[in-house]
Amino acid sequence: MMARNAELLGDIGGALTAGGTADALTVTANSGFTAYANGQVLALKIATDNTGAATLNVNGIGAKSIRKMLSSGESALTGAELQATGIYILMYQSALNAAAGAWLLLNPTMDLSAYVTLTGVQTLTNKTLTSPAINTPTITGGSGSAMTLTTPTMTGGSWTGGTDLAIADGGTGASTAVAAFTAIKQAASTTATGVVELATAAEVAAGTDTARVPSVSTMGDHQGVAKAWVYFNAGAGTPVIGDDFNVSSITDNGVGDFTINFTTALPNANYSVAGSAYDASSVRTHAVGVLARLTTSVRVRVLSAGSSTGVDADDINVMVMG
Repeated sequence: MMARNAELLGDIGGALTAGGTADALTVTANSGFTAYANGQVLALKIATDNTGAATLNVNGIGAKSIRKMLSSGESALTGAELQATGIYILMYQSALNAAAGAWLLLNPTMDLSAYVTLTGVQTLTNKTLTSPAINTPTITGGSGSAMTLTTPTMTGGSWTGGTDLAIADGGTGASTAVAAFTAIKQAASTTATGVVELATAAEVAAGTDTARVPSVSTMGDHQGVAKAWVYFNAGAGTPVIGDDFNVSSITDNGVGDFTINFTTALPNANYSVAGSAYDASSVRTHAVGVLARLTTSVRVRVLSAGSSTGVDADDINVMVMG
């Protein structure tokens, strides 16, 4: 009896060293059994890491697959479950490996990093990941309600489908840039921060667009805005500009005859001209008429009221609209 106990202790105490190759192990047990039986246990010291599926042949009886248990059931080894210098416990069961019999590895090496490194297509159900670093993920569909990510760091990757993050949670509530822009626009009162589209000069000139706004430089293109205006004094015989908009100079063509030159040419010559003239010395108003319209200038005549006599009045105003 003492001898049998010594054999058993030798088999399960870790004194046995496996021979053979990394994936085809052999060993001679202290117990000289000649057939495999359910419940036989061996503790083996491994010499070389296994690289894939492995077998164990004890006492030359025959090689049997070494299996491990997964949540889905038993499985062949895939590599690195047996590490050099490690001591591993194996139990024989005839029902394993589709009833072909196999050695069940009771303490496979576990690589903890493998439990947090996801590769390929994998599904996490009701998992909580705390401070994970997720590199180039592709998250497709779903609302994410079954997975909680606490302070995650996501690098690259893409989000396809699924439930969009609500505006109240810092998102846009939309899946496209256009929809997101519409969603995050806020109602304006007096002022509001946002994004607007600028109208072109042609759109400003047309004056019918209700979705765009003019820039400062294009406001003058609108039909309802003066294209040019000038106030000048010709009382001393030479016109002197007091102030103006879009007027570069005034040409004196004779008494009461002036050509007002535009800084920027008008789109066309179909514009309206309004004018007034007043002479402080005679305390009289005078008529202002148009002699010629060009896109680059307008020629006007200041006439004494009720006559065809030109007047160099000291307060002449001309405005161009169109």
